[in-house]
Amino acid sequence: EVDAAVAAARWAFPTWAEKPLDERKAVLQKVLERWQEKKAAATEWLIKELGCNVNFASKVQVNMVDMHLGSCLKMVDLIKFEEKMSLGSLVVKEPIGVVGCITPWNYPLNQIACKVFPAMLVGCTVVVKPSE
Repeated sequence: EVDAAVAAARWAFPTWAEKPLDERKAVLQKVLERWQEKKAAATEWLIKELGCNVNFASKVQVNMVDMHLGSCLKMVDLIKFEEKMSLGSLVVKEPIGVVGCITPWNYPLNQIACKVFPAMLVGCTVVVKPSE
């Protein structure tokens, strides 16, 4: 399964990396919008899977996605992807390829959001392996 996931991410990488930043942002903005429709179901899943109470699941766990993706969407514009240095050299920051993410069980959405969204915004593709 891992080999197939990595192969798929490698296949998708050139197309995703070549998309302009504004297009990648628009895609992830849609992810954030769709996430709003899924929060109630995610809250129920978190209660059953993690054993957290309704208040913690609905106020903290599910809102981590909003916080991290929202922050990434705002902060990515501050990155200088090309910067001319004082002695004339040019520093270029570009997508590196497939990012592998292994996440723990206790804050699954938080950890996925912290790893996946920044990587995708800068043009990388991602394979996620949750703890279970």
